[in-house]
Amino acid sequence: MLNTLIKKSKVPIIIGLFIGISLIPIIGGTNQYSQVSDEMDQEQVKAISPYFLSWPNKLAQSFKPRFNHLTRVDLSISKIQNPSNVVVSIRKELDGNDLTSLTKSSQYFMIYPDKALFEFNFAEITVVPEQTYYIIFQHESEKTRDDMLCWWYNPNATYTRGTAWYRIAENGSKWTELNYDFCFKIFGYNSQNNQTENSTGNTTEDSKGTSGFELVCAICAITLSIVLWKKKRNI
Repeated sequence: MLNTLIKKSKVPIIIGLFIGISLIPIIGGTNQYSQVSDEMDQEQVKAISPYFLSWPNKLAQSFKPRFNHLTRVDLSISKIQNPSNVVVSIRKELDGNDLTSLTKSSQYFMIYPDKALFEFNFAEITVVPEQTYYIIFQHESEKTRDDMLCWWYNPNATYTRGTAWYRIAENGSKWTELNYDFCFKIFGYNSQNNQTENSTGNTTEDSKGTSGFELVCAICAITLSIVLWKKKRNI
């Protein structure tokens, strides 16, 4: 009797596996680029001196990406005493809107003079290669002037695709260009077909949803299961 049950169960098990495999692309989501691996786009890795930042002042580093998608950034950071959380964002203009932004607790930062690269894995954005963008570095909220963040930099300005900036609140909130570069790595990937640019310069996705091939596989799997089920009942 046991052998009979096992034999009878083989067909529905096989059918179930076939359906499950066919429906994975549909159930798993519609983003066909979710498995794309990013890689380093731009970097300036020499961290020689610290720039001490108190609230509400800001720092920035300009860069020109090679890829049309940006996914994350690494910054060489340390702290003095107990500053507020740090906010890192990407902008097209120094005083423009954030294209993407991420806040990280300063409790994880090393105390000056120690330093380390910290990752900010923000929501990915679409950019235009070879145009200038900015990494913005700032405190989330007010602390005392003795509670400072440190972004390390290279005073020799060896990065040729951008430069460092700072904005001091007492200086009329104007950005001033610096003759050196902050330490950073920015990551992304290049794709040609999943983004189009509309007339306002914003990006819209071009191919969301289940592909025709995936839909055909699902329909075939369901049809085959119905045929085999009916055949099994007639046996």
